Amino acid sequence: MHQVSQCLNRRQLERCDASISLRAADAPCRCLVDHPYARQLAEGLARVDATDLIACDTNMVFATFPEAPRAARGEFLAAWGVLIELLPRTRLETHLGISEADIH
Repeated sequence: MHQVSQCLNRRQLERCDASISLRAADAPCRCLVDHPYARQLAEGLARVDATDLIACDTNMVFATFPEAPRAARGEFLAAWGVLIELLPRTRLETHLGISEADIH
């Protein structure tokens, strides 16, 4: 069993193990594509004015979005089918259902 915080109860641990087992069975090497996709996403975000890239770790990208252009960016992304609530500090993830075409 994976090491997890002691505050998790038994039911949460069972769901966590079941989720890990399902993901491992359905997508055994997903990290081989998710991690490079996250790096591509981070590189693209780094080119956007008034966006600060905080970190890109595994399949997660952390960035900050200043308040002024945030609403306009959210509308722009929604027009492209990306449903996201841009917060001052936002985490984006590449995972199942995300393709290389989605990143570009």
